[in-house]
Amino acid sequence: MIGERSNVVEPADVGDVRAHSRRGDPLDVRRDDLHSLGDEALGKGPADAARRAGDDRDLPVELFHRGIVAEDSLNQRERRAMSERIEKLVAELTVDEKAALVAGIDLWHGPAVERLGIPPLKVTDGPSGARGEQWSGRPSANFPCGSALGATWNPELVHEVGTRLGIEAKRKQAHALLAPTVNIHRHPLAGRNFECFAEDPFLSARLAVAYITGVQSQGVGCTVKHFVANDSEFERMTISSELDERTLREISLVPFEAAVTEAGTWALMTAYNRVHGTYCSEHEPLLRMLREEWGFEGVVMSDWYGTHSTVAAANAGLDLEMPGPPQWFGTPLAEAVRAGQVPEVTLDAKARRVL
Repeated sequence: MIGERSNVVEPADVGDVRAHSRRGDPLDVRRDDLHSLGDEALGKGPADAARRAGDDRDLPVELFHRGIVAEDSLNQRERRAMSERIEKLVAELTVDEKAALVAGIDLWHGPAVERLGIPPLKVTDGPSGARGEQWSGRPSANFPCGSALGATWNPELVHEVGTRLGIEAKRKQAHALLAPTVNIHRHPLAGRNFECFAEDPFLSARLAVAYITGVQSQGVGCTVKHFVANDSEFERMTISSELDERTLREISLVPFEAAVTEAGTWALMTAYNRVHGTYCSEHEPLLRMLREEWGFEGVVMSDWYGTHSTVAAANAGLDLEMPGPPQWFGTPLAEAVRAGQVPEVTLDAKARRVL
């Protein structure tokens, strides 16, 4: 059933598909993976007992569990080493460098800090493919749109689509895919309905988890969007969505909450619209809910040209202004920190999350 979380993690038949891929599936593009985070084997991802149970079901039980413990211990050591490295980098970065890190430099990239060996962040558009940084040139695989995937009612299939999209994003050397779109179909004339899964928040949540875990199994982050109540194209950059808290909690926020608390999405994109008169990119109550209620530890980035302030957005919880060159973060943010309008510890937290 769709509601069962076990249907969202790697099923045995997906493992079989990957085994076939290793035997010569023409869609196996591992040799073309030039990902700066490392050329990982197809299907390697976060530790997951259900997946490994499928891969290693012939092992004696005691050896299988011993392998899980060993792998989890290794993952914990890797995460600890990464955290220590990030803390060292944050301590060595200047205010100007930290402010620069939290803003794009062009449509798809963040800046590098060469003196510390920090490479540029690269994102790629989605959700029906991974375009890369160019509008033409190198081809991309085109996958069914969100509403078509929603019509399947099939989390296993959507998980496999996400896995393939993760591979595509790695081919484009991207760290993050700008997807999935999980807004709710509230009106048939909404211009972005085709990107979204459904009018049903529960179905949207199940498919969002499947999509995100598939993509992120390939070492590529998802950027779930557009947070939140982005349900209309009329006055899309300025309209204010007016809805009561029950509607917000039980309909609009449901797939976003699942993306954060179940799928562990690496990033989240704020919407263009306002909610109750405040732009989503500087909506402190909504962004505080992300961190304090849901425990979100990832990056909150703006939609493209969806940042509207420096101090309000920074203090509310926006981590990354996109695209660049920046209008509000970067140099203006560094100046706001020096003026005492934004605490430096707030800037540190943003830089830490981007790193």
